[in-house]
Amino acid sequence: MNDKIKLEKINNNKYKVISCFTPKDMYIKINNERNWYRAESNYSLWIKKSASSYQPMHLCKSIEETINHMLIYFNSCLNMDLEDFCWVPIKNNKKLILGNGNTISYNDFK
Repeated sequence: MNDKIKLEKINNNKYKVISCFTPKDMYIKINNERNWYRAESNYSLWIKKSASSYQPMHLCKSIEETINHMLIYFNSCLNMDLEDFCWVPIKNNKKLILGNGNTISYNDFK
């Protein structure tokens, strides 16, 4: 895969995540916490054979650094097979979305 994840600004603190292997409704939101910034997404990344899904939530000194941390982690799946990672919705993690766009149940991905 050579399609890096890109962001499109929606408003001052929210960005749409754009890629051929990410969910269409995926976004990241930047939160300001006492002059520090933290990014969160509506999906986390689960790599096959990992114990669970993960999303970087580091406190950073700038919005740019915060976005960069999130993109580095999400782009880590670029060299994997599309079936070796999935996106886990934060609100409803019963249906996972593989890198190829297919959905799979939580119990079938391990």
